[in-house]
Amino acid sequence: MNSNMLAAAKTNAANAGAMAGAAQAGVVPTAAGNNAAKAGMNAAAAQVRVVAAQNANAKAQETAAKAANNAARAALNAAKRPNSTNNRNAAAAAGNAANAAGNAAITNANLASAYRALKNAMAAKGMPL
Repeated sequence: MNSNMLAAAKTNAANAGAMAGAAQAGVVPTAAGNNAAKAGMNAAAAQVRVVAAQNANAKAQETAAKAANNAARAALNAAKRPNSTNNRNAAAAAGNAANAAGNAAITNANLASAYRALKNAMAAKGMPL
């Protein structure tokens, strides 16, 4: 999916350049050329933001999974050998896991927002959704 989006982004950039050139040459009205070029660049920029959001989301999900695993290990350790150190470690690991899960939820929401922005930019350019 990332490679498809990258290819589409390159095409959009090329189309935007061609439209700007056509406007300069007087083939199309300047305003129409500028608007089409802007719409193309907006779609390309939105695609880049989606890829960045996907990468951030994947990393956050991985971090959350690791933190949850650490919390499970610490809880097991505290259950096997209950003492103040193990109990404290289990509580800290649980807090870290909750924090990582919250961060993952935020990056997930950011990804959804990036997809919405891409859909809007593509619709503005008249691209198929």
